[in-house]
Amino acid sequence: MRDTSQIDVSSLYAYQKVLSLWRHIGTVAGFAYFGLFIIFAILLNNPAIPEGSTTYNTLNSTFGISLFTVVAMGWFAGIRYYYLRGKHHLKVVREFISDNNWKAKRESPADKIPSILLGASTYRLQYYPFNGTYKGQRFSCTLYEFETKTSQTRRFICVNFKLPKSYPMLIIDNRLNDKSWLLSTLPARLPNRAQLKLEGDFDSYYTTSTTKGSEHHAMHVLSPDIMAVLKDNAAHMVDIEIANKNLFLMYEADFFTEKNVESIFTVADAILREFKGLSRSWMESSKGEERVIAKTALAARNKLVYRPDYLAFIGMGLALVWTIGIMISSGMNG
Repeated sequence: MRDTSQIDVSSLYAYQKVLSLWRHIGTVAGFAYFGLFIIFAILLNNPAIPEGSTTYNTLNSTFGISLFTVVAMGWFAGIRYYYLRGKHHLKVVREFISDNNWKAKRESPADKIPSILLGASTYRLQYYPFNGTYKGQRFSCTLYEFETKTSQTRRFICVNFKLPKSYPMLIIDNRLNDKSWLLSTLPARLPNRAQLKLEGDFDSYYTTSTTKGSEHHAMHVLSPDIMAVLKDNAAHMVDIEIANKNLFLMYEADFFTEKNVESIFTVADAILREFKGLSRSWMESSKGEERVIAKTALAARNKLVYRPDYLAFIGMGLALVWTIGIMISSGMNG
């Protein structure tokens, strides 16, 4: 059951209504364009209306004017739609953030982005990052964009919550998203990946991965109650990454809408409620083991995330060594 009444999505709802209006006008114009061709083709080829007659000429003129009107209407609707979906969307998102008393940011730090997305490409952009509070829980959100090896652009709404305790690396890939290349292949990039086989029909809804050696703890995290909650919310098409004290929720989308915002926070509400109960007993008798879990999860994240800054640093070091070598060689020859 949805429980996102604390989020004010009125600005997104109104925005989508306007977008829908212009989209429908464009669609109607497209159908009208082809409809006019059919209607006037029948009329102008009617033997009862000879070519060159007054009626024929009137119909021909009407056809031209009608066609021009429909094309102009379609073009105007299309231009208006793409303008609103582009530049105007920033204003709407700012209004949405303000309505909920959240705070816009310049950029979300890397530790607020899921590692399976950070590691997908070196080309990365963020749109509309902000921080907020949802039912007493602080969170960070951004629209994250990256480019695939085939030059396809993908965007995801990424939401990060902090968990009360450390948990192993878990990637829970919603199978409803397997229609795209997206997360149906990204979990395979997890270093030392181990795919979990879970009880019942849970695997029909999600593909679940962890790191080798963490299977035991991962199975404890995915208790029957948590699996039941995830199954109940599978239709929201949200993908999940858990690593150490981070809960990442991902939704593939180009823009914020009433639907995807409600989907993400519905899933967040359900999972956070379950983890609140789990945290009461999780590693209560073994703090040392929890530290090992945290270290393992952080190591998996660091291996998964592609860091071009590290490569640049290494490259600069090699260049420096090469330059010093040339200077020493030149000095010796001199």
